[in-house]
This record gives sequence, structure tokens and C-alpha cells, in this order.
Amino acid sequence: MSVQVDYFVLAAHPDDVELFCSGTIIKMRAHGYAGGVLDLTRGKAASSSTVSERVREPEAANAILQLAYRHNLQLPDSNLQDDPDTRRLIVVEGETGFIAGPDDFDVLAQRVIQVCTDEDLRRRLGRNGRRRAIEHFNRDRIVEQYLNCYRAVLRREKDTVNV
Repeated sequence: MSVQVDYFVLAAHPDDVELFCSGTIIKMRAHGYAGGVLDLTRGKAASSSTVSERVREPEAANAILQLAYRHNLQLPDSNLQDDPDTRRLIVVEGETGFIAGPDDFDVLAQRVIQVCTDEDLRRRLGRNGRRRAIEHFNRDRIVEQYLNCYRAVLRREKDTVNV
């Protein structure tokens, strides 16, 4: 299934989108832009809700936000870091999107205007972002990374025992 989106929002937890940028998403939709959201985790570490509640909440929000696409990578929740290095792992500046720090309101506003007014840029960022997400953040790749980590730990334990 291929879905066309004009912009993507990355969020650590599913409710982050609703809490921090739902107004922007609703305005973008009103102007005809199709949006996508990529939630990095299920947000269970800081939640007292049940798994079924955490699944229903984004579904309800999607109906209101009218998102064209939403996916959850289900990364481990308790170890994500919000720092420049982590942001650069997810977004390649100018190629798959733009990075604005938590207090960079002017930069964020400039980038939103730039993306909204430049259709070629929107499409290029969208294509590149989708390609990067498929190449680097798909479930098979994440499982392979975990397996490699476990293998490395087992090799170290084996080396320690043989010493």
C-alpha cells in the first residue's frame, strides 16, 4: 500500500502528536495537506493505561486529525534520548526533513512556512523520509539489530568464560 503525504511528524510517544501539534495538523489538513505520523514507541513506560487503551487513543485521534498515514515503530520506550545526535539518526537535515530544537520556535516557524510553500521540497522530503524509514526503521531491521546486540553479548560472555 502506498500513501501520499505532504509532511511527516515524528513523535516519541503516540499522545505527543495530540498534545503538542494537533492544532497545526488540523490547520494543515484544512489547507489540503495530507499528513503522516510516525510514533517511535508505544509510550508504555510513562503510562498507567492498558495496552488496548494505548491502541485506541491514536485511532480516536486519527479520526479527528484525519491523518493519511500513521505507524508506530514500537522502539523500546525507556531509552530514547532527545538530543542532537538522536535527532540526526532519524532526520537528515535538508534531505528527509528539518530539525528544530525544543526552544527554536523561530526556526520551526520558518521551516513550516518553507515546507508549506514549496511543493517540490515537500515531495522530495516526503520521498526521502519514506525511503529512510523503510531502509532504517522497519521491523525486520530492528529485530536484526537486536539479534546482533545479543550475539555480541554472547560472544563477550563466551570470551570471558574461556579466559
